Amino acid sequence: AADKRTAAMRKKGDQWENERDNVKRKAEGVDDDDDARWREEAPAEPVSAEGHPSPAGSTAAGHPDLSTPADPVEVEMGGAADVGAIEYPHVDQEDSTFDPYLENEYDAWSEEGAKDEEGISTGKKLEIANMKTFDVFTLVPRDDRDWTNYKWLSIKWVVQQRGEIWRCRLVAREFRALNPEQSGLFTCASTPTTARMIDFYVVKNSDFASVIGDATCAYFHAHQDELVVCEAPEELKQECRDNGESDDVVMVLNRKLYGERSASVRYEEFMSGVLMNEEIAMERCKAQPQFYRNPSTGVALEVHQDDIHAGGPEEELEKLMRNISKHVRMKWSEILKAPARYAHLKNFRVVRADGIFIYPNPKYAADIVKSLGLEKAKSAVTPISETRQPGDEQHPVDAERATLFRHCVSVARFLRNFMPPANYAVKELSHGLSQPNEADMCRLKRFGRWLKDQDGLGIWFPRAGKPDILNIDTDSDWAGDKVQRKSTSSHMIHCGQCLLVDSSKQQTVIAQSSGEAEIYAAAGGTSTGMLMKTVLEFMGFQIGKPRLRVDSKAAKSMAQRYGVGMVRHLEVKILWIQQLCKDKRLSVYKIDGNTNIADLGTKVLAKARIEDLMSRAGLMRLDERNDVPESKVVGVVEKLAQEKEVSMADILECLVALLKKAR
Repeated sequence: AADKRTAAMRKKGDQWENERDNVKRKAEGVDDDDDARWREEAPAEPVSAEGHPSPAGSTAAGHPDLSTPADPVEVEMGGAADVGAIEYPHVDQEDSTFDPYLENEYDAWSEEGAKDEEGISTGKKLEIANMKTFDVFTLVPRDDRDWTNYKWLSIKWVVQQRGEIWRCRLVAREFRALNPEQSGLFTCASTPTTARMIDFYVVKNSDFASVIGDATCAYFHAHQDELVVCEAPEELKQECRDNGESDDVVMVLNRKLYGERSASVRYEEFMSGVLMNEEIAMERCKAQPQFYRNPSTGVALEVHQDDIHAGGPEEELEKLMRNISKHVRMKWSEILKAPARYAHLKNFRVVRADGIFIYPNPKYAADIVKSLGLEKAKSAVTPISETRQPGDEQHPVDAERATLFRHCVSVARFLRNFMPPANYAVKELSHGLSQPNEADMCRLKRFGRWLKDQDGLGIWFPRAGKPDILNIDTDSDWAGDKVQRKSTSSHMIHCGQCLLVDSSKQQTVIAQSSGEAEIYAAAGGTSTGMLMKTVLEFMGFQIGKPRLRVDSKAAKSMAQRYGVGMVRHLEVKILWIQQLCKDKRLSVYKIDGNTNIADLGTKVLAKARIEDLMSRAGLMRLDERNDVPESKVVGVVEKLAQEKEVSMADILECLVALLKKAR
């Protein structure tokens, strides 16, 4: 659909250029015979002030030209992800969990966007006022200094509609091609492996509560560590002209600007300094640096860029919120204790007296169903009925359906993080991302029909259950992939009756026997289990020797002996598991295959088998989850709007004036 819209806009843009050519030829008295000469002299396409091509119908500054005749082609909110249209912000850098499919972006081609230029202008003024408050930049005349040693970056406005207001963000455009050798850009963040750790920490301490926070203008807190200069946006140049000053100015950056490649690293360093100062006095987990804990107060938290998820005693959480807010502009939720419902990183939690229920945001399943047009289709009883077969690739789908397939599978890959029964199906669907075929589309539609009946499915963390032992259940499906003949590894890790981690992955090597496939799966599960043990001990839990549970005698024997034995082709990289057993740091048990819950992620299963394994793994459906009102992070402006019962737009207009006055 995006490709069609882009092609239509380009066609219309060509028509506009032809009309412009005719007008200019008449004005200059150019005959049709001189048309070729004139076209050689004319620019190939309009160019923005930043030196980048502007879409047809835009001004030199890259903004929509409202004097242009209305475009008969309607473009939905969301924009096209093609260079021929306004660029799509695939990552919103304040909210690193930005959903590219379900958020609205202002598109200069859309009539809806053009109607609210006043709201967008207010949003841009507020962003510039925020930048001035944080001293993000200094305006300097262009000829003021020698810019040889400065890094020049272009800029652009990214505009999104959030409720009744327009959120505008001025971002730098720093691409890897500008400095391919730049290193040191890794930033610690939450992963699916550790995403449930704070929930476990809270649920296993009966008097603990939770709180979530969001840093506002996060990157503006980080000081600039390079010589960086940007072109000033038109709004700042207009301010200079209004003040009777020259508008030939540039922005020298004093703080990090969104879009800079090192901005997230510098902000992480700033935030870790705040959390580990003398007042807050937190310790940082070396194995997973996104976790912090203060042993004396009992507060632990996880940092995911500008998002914070913390747990601990209620009064200590209040102190933490006050102390962090001294250094960082924050928005906080209320203290979250039973009964409560809140969302963190696009997944919901329902806090009850007897435990915490975690489930994925229903909008992702609804998006897949709607995208596939399955609203009126019958639901399926299982997520997948067959795997890929040789010859499937002979029937590829067209480009439009391939884009649809990738969109749905990308959403499903996020959805599965808190929906274990979907793990295997999503793994199989991911094989077709590079070149989807007709069989892949059939499997995707079955998965979509299965999702229709899974509303309310999630993971249950009971308060009961002693958090002292890690149970690592692993399983494999030997050579289950009929195309590459590779095996599937699956593991589930429990502690205190809580499912901390679940996974389903294809093995990277071709196992020569079922025992070899099982030991590879066991090694993968053990690796994750030992990491979980390290993080849990950092949080103050006393964890005993982990228990590896497999349903293969051959895998148990391989793990408990030394060397490869008769399996001489065994990958030596997994032999460290033998050392763990010898050092008595790991116990290995043989269990019945019918009770191995890791089987849920290895193969195509019948409905009855799926339901049985789900029950054993601690999965459930909570139909009354929506009975509890949702708690959200709320800033000062939102609170004021709620208390005074006035519109956000009016408050933002006043806030812009106040910030200017304070400046």
